[in-house]
Amino acid sequence: PYHFGSRILLDKGYIYFTVGDKGNMNDAQDISKPNGKIHLLFDNGLVPKSNPFKNLDGSTSSVWCYGNVNLQGLAIDIRNNILSLEHGPKVGDELNFIRKGNNYGWPIITYGINYDGTSISDKTHYEGMKQPIWYWTPSIAVCGMKFYYGEMFESWNGNILVT
Repeated sequence: PYHFGSRILLDKGYIYFTVGDKGNMNDAQDISKPNGKIHLLFDNGLVPKSNPFKNLDGSTSSVWCYGNVNLQGLAIDIRNNILSLEHGPKVGDELNFIRKGNNYGWPIITYGINYDGTSISDKTHYEGMKQPIWYWTPSIAVCGMKFYYGEMFESWNGNILVT
């Protein structure tokens, strides 16, 4: 399957944007390729020098974090925490805290399996790779997300709404 999932998040002069693995799973672990990553730019299109990775030519890369599969949600809370939703393969949709330079493991670690039932990886944990805050098995086909802050639905105040 091809995973083109993409979201854009605007935050105080920055643009975060996502690129799915495009069906090339291993590209998500290759920092020199854009697939399977969350990228960060200034809102004028320039790359922040504080980004964590370098391109092959030594210039600063737009890559903010990597090891992602099919990003379908991207949101920021009132504490400036960025979270993402990833639509996994068959089972294994994820909710992740997004942090500078983190590796989220795809396809080396996953809670998902291929749609034909075969294994993608026998690992769900690996040193240096981040675990999701939450994962769904079976998959619920996550897509969008939003933090709710308001009084109309008091019991939802401060919660994430996931579609």
